[in-house]
Amino acid sequence: MPLKTYLQQNIARRVLISFFLFSFLLTTASTVFILSTQYFNEKSGILTNSQKLISAQVGSLSQVLWNVDKPLAKISIDSLLNTANFTYIAIYNEEGDLFVSTGSESKNYSDFIKSPLFFKNKFIEKEIKIGFIKAYISTDSAKQHMLDNTLNIVLIQTLKSVITSIVFLLLIYHIVIRHIHSLTKHIATEPLNTPLKLDRTYKEDELQFLVDTINKSRKDRHKDIKAIKKEKARLEKEVFERKKVEAKAQASQEQLLYVLNSLTKSVFFCKADGEVLFMNHMALKLLNHHDAACSTTDTPLFLNNIVSFTESNDKNSKIIDLKSHDGKFVSTFNAYHIPPNDCTSLTPVKINIIPTKTNHRSLQAGFIVLISDQTKQEKLEKMSYIATHDYLTKTYNRLHITTEIEKIIKSNDENYSLALLDLDKFKNVNDTCGHRAGDLLLKKVAQTIQETLDSNDILARIGGDEFAILFHSDQLASKITAQNIITRIENINFTYNELVLPISCSIGITNITSSDKKLSSIFARADHACYQVKNNGRGNVEIYKHAVRKLKLTS
Repeated sequence: MPLKTYLQQNIARRVLISFFLFSFLLTTASTVFILSTQYFNEKSGILTNSQKLISAQVGSLSQVLWNVDKPLAKISIDSLLNTANFTYIAIYNEEGDLFVSTGSESKNYSDFIKSPLFFKNKFIEKEIKIGFIKAYISTDSAKQHMLDNTLNIVLIQTLKSVITSIVFLLLIYHIVIRHIHSLTKHIATEPLNTPLKLDRTYKEDELQFLVDTINKSRKDRHKDIKAIKKEKARLEKEVFERKKVEAKAQASQEQLLYVLNSLTKSVFFCKADGEVLFMNHMALKLLNHHDAACSTTDTPLFLNNIVSFTESNDKNSKIIDLKSHDGKFVSTFNAYHIPPNDCTSLTPVKINIIPTKTNHRSLQAGFIVLISDQTKQEKLEKMSYIATHDYLTKTYNRLHITTEIEKIIKSNDENYSLALLDLDKFKNVNDTCGHRAGDLLLKKVAQTIQETLDSNDILARIGGDEFAILFHSDQLASKITAQNIITRIENINFTYNELVLPISCSIGITNITSSDKKLSSIFARADHACYQVKNNGRGNVEIYKHAVRKLKLTS
């Protein structure tokens, strides 16, 4: 990175300012030190020179003081005052009295020299102290010299400090800063899996250790990021799959609710103790709830409060106690619905129970209870019975048997045959004994025929004295059963008002084949065979034959 670019950055400016501050402090300190040193050196020189001058004049001044020659003493100290930095010189006798002085005494000068004066006695060869000299010295010249040199010293020291700072800054930039900037740029722009590198030969210092540490950290971080991304992808996939499952479960739940609410039966989901957890719309109507959207109850509701398993409304008969002898739950049984506000008026209902199990097969988790109102069901069954049965003989009627034959035609099943049975001379019974006798005889005949037929065969009364039988067998097997019917009808010992009424019948049979497309053609063939029997003397059975001749029909 160019130095100009570096200096434009905040951190570089802070470093530069720090260096200049350091330079200023260093310049100030060095200038003060140099000036102080020069000042004290010059002051020390002045004091030393003054001390030497005084020491050189001590002998002569001592002689003058011993001779008490004030004019000469005055001349001597005046010459000293003019030759050095003295401001005031005074000579004192041994008692401390002033002998002579020169100059102006000022208390502003704190530097002075005090030297004793001695006289040497030749006779006793001993120096005798006779007084002392005191001289005040001025150091203003040293101060002025210091002030004169201050500007030069400041400029020189500032220049030295600036040069030193710049050199130091360049060294730091070259050794550290540019590498740190390179690392920072690499970290900000390069991928984590790209290692950092320093463009230098020496690689055994703290900076290289920092690079190695950063590379290791970046490598670990790269691994962590890959692991995090992988885990994130897994979690996102898991969340997506879970949302799909939840959406599917929600759709299934809505479909289940739609199916449950579409049922015509009341559906209750109960716990093992009979507490109701959920009910469909028909169940709400059964409880006279006005809010059809409500599927749960605020207060606990038990199945024993809804139905009674005995006509006496015995609530002790619990659903969990209803088991057969082999230990299995009863699947279907009759009960009575208890209206909410009238416990005495019980409505017959039919209950279907589907036990639900937990993971443990031996534990009952609860019940699904289906309740259907038998009142409506009985009405529907009665209406269906009336629509498909003969009111007198209680056998099926023409509507029912024709419907069954049409189903056989559509299925192309050839394992069926149709027989038409006509009672012989039944009109004579009605004319002789009345219609009541005829009705009783028809009931007896229907009962006899039904007892002779198999459970898969269908008997229907299609006219006054005419019956149709739908055999679940071909015409040959059906002929055998038809002959048994004729025999049993002839053996009926029917007596009315002490009058024995003999009875016989004629039967015509035809196969139902896959080529049959019309119901009328099947009945026509069976009817044709029946009339063949009547024309041949009655009381017999005949199978339809294709080659027939014109018959004279008689009753």
